[in-house]
Amino acid sequence: GWYSVTFIKGNTNYNGFVSSDYVKITDTGYEVEYSDTRAQVMVSSAPVKSFASNGGATVIELGKNSQVYINGESGNWYKVSFQKNGLPFAGYMEKKYVKIVAGAPKDKGVIVAKSANVYADTDESRVAYTLSRGLYVYLDAEAGDYYLVSFSRDGWHYGYVRKDYVRDANLSNDYTVTHDTHQATVMTGEVIVRDADGNPITVLYKSNKVYINEVLDNGQYKVSFTQYGEPFDGYVDKQYFRIASGDPKDKGAVIAKSANVYTSTAATKVESTLDRDLLVYIDQEVGDYYLVSFSWNGWHYGYVKKDYIRDCSLPTDYESVYSSHQALVMTDEVIVRDADGNPVTVLYEGNKVYINDASRTDGKYKVSFTQYGEPFEGYVGKQYFRIASGDPKDKGAIIAKSADVYTNTDTAKVESTLTRNLLVYIDQEVGDYYLVSFSRGGWHYGYVKKDYVRNCSLPTDYESVYSSRQATVMTEEVIVRDAGGNPVTVLYKNNKVYINDELENGTYKVSFTQYGEPFDGYVLKTDVTV
Repeated sequence: GWYSVTFIKGNTNYNGFVSSDYVKITDTGYEVEYSDTRAQVMVSSAPVKSFASNGGATVIELGKNSQVYINGESGNWYKVSFQKNGLPFAGYMEKKYVKIVAGAPKDKGVIVAKSANVYADTDESRVAYTLSRGLYVYLDAEAGDYYLVSFSRDGWHYGYVRKDYVRDANLSNDYTVTHDTHQATVMTGEVIVRDADGNPITVLYKSNKVYINEVLDNGQYKVSFTQYGEPFDGYVDKQYFRIASGDPKDKGAVIAKSANVYTSTAATKVESTLDRDLLVYIDQEVGDYYLVSFSWNGWHYGYVKKDYIRDCSLPTDYESVYSSHQALVMTDEVIVRDADGNPVTVLYEGNKVYINDASRTDGKYKVSFTQYGEPFEGYVGKQYFRIASGDPKDKGAIIAKSADVYTNTDTAKVESTLTRNLLVYIDQEVGDYYLVSFSRGGWHYGYVKKDYVRNCSLPTDYESVYSSRQATVMTEEVIVRDAGGNPVTVLYKNNKVYINDELENGTYKVSFTQYGEPFDGYVLKTDVTV
């Protein structure tokens, strides 16, 4: 009821406050922009702001039933203009305070849940009102997972409702029920049914039944059903349902001692833990995970690593073939897979297996064993094992001063570093690298450049033949090779060698003593100077 004013009296400037009872506005500085869309104030007092924010200055307050022209909108604000007391005004009003009485109406939404709370804010800290199924509201704005709505129910109300509980009344609702022998039962508190574009259609509740008209690869069913006497069809997530009749879901068996069920594939929160041999429904494949559902003291669902689940539709006629060639698991756990890469079971540190085929070139053993009283067979990575009996793995000796062990052949990460003469097991050849395993304060494995590892099965009867012709290494390091191209040792800048022969293929045959041992082999002429 007061104005902040400034004025000049005499030669002095003044500012202060004066009661609006003593002042008559003669010029507001605004103008009315007439529009076909008009709105009516539905609350006792609605502020008109100087810009579209509650932080804007209040231009004037409008009382209930006041009407304004709508000249535009910005988020959950209308740009408005109007006359009051014969004077023009303009500014911004929040949509929730008004109802459209002429022109383009607000979008309408219909409540699709049994009941939907209207919150004072999106933090759901306070329930302002509760709406029942089928009631209409005005959709004033979108705020994340919520709509800002306004509605008339024994007075004017407004607040935030979850989008999943409100269907845009403009969307078509020509649903049909396609009866099918394939039915499913809702196993959770509630399930949102959506149309093909993801808009909510209705909400199903525990024990409701639906017809499954199509099983999709994205973890959803296309379903139809009758609810409250009306037909509906739409899409739901598989994990909320148990098959009641018709084709069952695919089942999987847990093959690890225990398998965590995560709330997402980011594996940030463990929802539950499953023990070996428990069965789950496989609802979807998501990268390295299965989305599964299962009944275990209630209905649960979440993501489990694929390697811990075996598809129950796959054959399980395993056998344990005894051999004199045995190996011992050296890491925490090893996934045993069938010929197609599907997980068979999980082995743990200290478990023993029979090696039935060690000749594979893909870095794997074919193994068999007995676990939990049952026979198993499959394929495992050689690098996880140490030979316990029978034919040993090939051994290699590090011939460089130091050799990095990489987690992959892209050399992005160094797993460990080995020094000269240390022994490793050679598990596989991969391009210019060996996949090796070794025991150094624990079991390790990774990729080492072939040129830094000499196969210990090759002869080592080297000799140093003195000659009057000598050469000096000019590069940082030089690989010395035998006649078959295998690495013998590594020489470094300024090391000296005897030249015993000069070949036409651009190499010298050299000999030398290194670390107190004699060596001979071949080096590129370009790497040394005579």
